[in-house]
Amino acid sequence: MVHKMCKTPHRTNIEERFVFIEVSGRDAKDFLNNLLSTSVDNLDEKHFYLSAWHNRLGKVKSIFNIIYENGLFLLMFDKSVENLIINEIQKFTINLEVKVSVKKNYVAISAFNYINLIKEINQDFISNNKKIIEINKCKLLIIDGDFSYIIGDINDVKGLIKSDMKSFKVSNYNESIKKEMSLGILYICNEIFEKFTPHMLNLDKLGIINNKQGCYHGQEIITRINRLGNTKRKLKYYSGEYQSKIASMSNIVNRDNKKVGSVVRATRIDNISYILGIIDINTENKIIHISNSNSLPLKENIIKRFA
Repeated sequence: MVHKMCKTPHRTNIEERFVFIEVSGRDAKDFLNNLLSTSVDNLDEKHFYLSAWHNRLGKVKSIFNIIYENGLFLLMFDKSVENLIINEIQKFTINLEVKVSVKKNYVAISAFNYINLIKEINQDFISNNKKIIEINKCKLLIIDGDFSYIIGDINDVKGLIKSDMKSFKVSNYNESIKKEMSLGILYICNEIFEKFTPHMLNLDKLGIINNKQGCYHGQEIITRINRLGNTKRKLKYYSGEYQSKIASMSNIVNRDNKKVGSVVRATRIDNISYILGIIDINTENKIIHISNSNSLPLKENIIKRFA
């Protein structure tokens, strides 16, 4: 049986799995600070933040890459929850001088080997603590030592793809997903919308939960979880041999076929599936596999950021 993953389009050069919204206006900064789990007060045009929006019960609605440019904020997130996010975020703009709009012509691609790409443009480039670098009217967002997103107007991004820069390599869709998973990065898709607390997704370890941040949605519950340390499930990264695609929210079970977790993200390269799962913390070092599948046991991989 073939399962469906989070409902994102098939890979093209342009990554259709992301959408961008623009937040502008005099109250934009206060609006975002009251909405998100990290403050945007110190965000500048050389850096971007990873942040989250929660419901009143402390469940994650969305995870955003937040970019600041020309006095406004750009939020990058999973396209499958676009309508949910747009409709709900508009409710909180009442009586505020804030405008929220979709940047329809803004797109993203993923790329490896970004340092050589930048050196090809600027031979004097020296790696520093910048997280955003301008490339031919586009922005390169540095995610990891060899992985980045390049975002911008669709015509500018297409122009970059067609350029003759030897070091430029647009990554394969599945390789992009695998890389993100290996870094513990998870964008909320519609299947896991409002399903998990940030601690279950290890967002506290990614610095997305700021305990000093003012009053944001779900903060009381999130702070209590952080103080008591009573999270019973955690995000883990696995791989295994599977003949079919694996659906988000598929059950992960032990050798007695008892549910011990849920798949939240999966991709497959050749015959190997790579999986992010929310797992009961008492399940560590035990034999587990995907329910209703003929497969070898899952092998746990280390997420270096969390090691």
